[in-house]
Amino acid sequence: MAEEMSEQVALETVNAGLQMLGAGQLGEAEAVADAVLDARKDDLMGLYLKAQCRRVAGDAESALRLARKLARARPDEPVIAVLLALCVLDTGDGETAIKLLKKVQDEGRPDADLSYNLASLLYDKGDRRGAVDAYDRALAVNPDHYYAIRGLAHTLSELGEDRRAEALALRVTGQVPDDPVALSVLCRADVRRGEPAKGVERMKLLWTQNPDAVNTAIALGRLGEAKEATGDFAGAFEAWKTANDRLRTHFADQYAGDSGAYSLDAAKRVRAFNEGLTPSSPKPQGDGPAPVFLVGFQRAGTTLMEQILAAHPAITTTGEDASIKPLVDAAGRSEAELAELMKGDADRMKGLRKAYWKSAGGAPKPGAVFIDKLPLNMMWLGVIANVFPDAKILLALRDPRDVVLSAFQQRFGMNSANYAMLTVEGTAAYYDAATGAGTAAMRAFPDLSVLEVRYEDLVGDVEGQAKRMIGFLGLDWDPSVMDYREKAKTRTITTPSATQVTEPVYTKSIGRWKDYRFALEPVLPTLDYWAKHWGYGSE
Repeated sequence: MAEEMSEQVALETVNAGLQMLGAGQLGEAEAVADAVLDARKDDLMGLYLKAQCRRVAGDAESALRLARKLARARPDEPVIAVLLALCVLDTGDGETAIKLLKKVQDEGRPDADLSYNLASLLYDKGDRRGAVDAYDRALAVNPDHYYAIRGLAHTLSELGEDRRAEALALRVTGQVPDDPVALSVLCRADVRRGEPAKGVERMKLLWTQNPDAVNTAIALGRLGEAKEATGDFAGAFEAWKTANDRLRTHFADQYAGDSGAYSLDAAKRVRAFNEGLTPSSPKPQGDGPAPVFLVGFQRAGTTLMEQILAAHPAITTTGEDASIKPLVDAAGRSEAELAELMKGDADRMKGLRKAYWKSAGGAPKPGAVFIDKLPLNMMWLGVIANVFPDAKILLALRDPRDVVLSAFQQRFGMNSANYAMLTVEGTAAYYDAATGAGTAAMRAFPDLSVLEVRYEDLVGDVEGQAKRMIGFLGLDWDPSVMDYREKAKTRTITTPSATQVTEPVYTKSIGRWKDYRFALEPVLPTLDYWAKHWGYGSE
């Protein structure tokens, strides 16, 4: 029989266990939790520690079960609400996690940590305005909340509100002079003010081996931008390379060797399969509506195209979600599974169309257009054409050399595709594989309706290209489309282009790759092939 334990002793014991867990002693911490729960069944603090241990151990199901039990006992307790939201997030359900935190924030007592966690989730979902509000609520409770101050500074910087962002960042560096988040905010403001040399000088405080690899990489990215603005292209490239090297090491266990649906290996496999397809005869139109797929490659202008189109009252866009997942899952992970799908069994295709629209949240109403925007679905054009032969494709094009440079430079949220793009060689190989898969699919399905939209043409004549795209979609022109920048400020955008699409378009990035020829030299034979293919020429 377990020895009795008072509530006070249990509390002290759990606090010791939490310290063990924070020090990386998972086994010892979990033993503490088990001892408390053995002596005091359903002790709330014991359950809390046990749930945290299960999270660290990667047992999301057990952690969520324990967190739900805690929430039933104390539904308005902010600490428990945060734990439950994080456990839900571990299962991949970010929307529910946000709803849980919003409910407790609005109905429970004010809590800085809860609002801070809500802000972080909203930011990750692309809702920067919502994040600002939650950060402000955290600081209203605790004005000195360090992480809320720097999180708010970063978010305001993303929104272009540099004056307040700088003031907050300076508060952070007043406590931690080499904080990577605050330094990146201050450096970015220097560049925007036309003082890039000041940003470069400021970044001398950055500790490039800071254990906070992700935020250090973001700061190094800002340093690269500052150096580029001073004309130091070699220094800029070195900063971006150092940033990506940190990320490659940090995420290696999670993504190195990954062969998922959007991995480099998958793109190569699908390309090889598509190149073996024989051009097909026209397929009959399927039941119900067909989506419009906006594809291309990272940094080819797809976000700008999406925001322009989304400003039309008859158009709905996805914003890079996983609507296509049922089709990609059906394609499987082997050539045999893909070949079976591509046989085009009518009943199976009908089922996949239905599954797609369920995944997308429902088919559009008559007269409306639904645009599925995910650039790397370029590699899945064969599957798309097989399931939706009546789909329309908006193909975003940009000089492949500018695309690869820009994709390498950016700090994207990490996944198997973006992990492959952490080197110039990997980015070029991915472009080659995904674009090769897409072009082979278009040859195999010559009746697929495709409109090429060049980034260079789009930024040179936004209205003309907007009318061209909307006409392709079978819609009447609406002048409100040209208000897309103001409308974009109220939309959720999760890509690195989020702030750029709310600003006037510019052409300075056209031909930017020429300043980095020295870095692109190893991959120029591959990129020159595609430049010629798309009509960009050798220079």
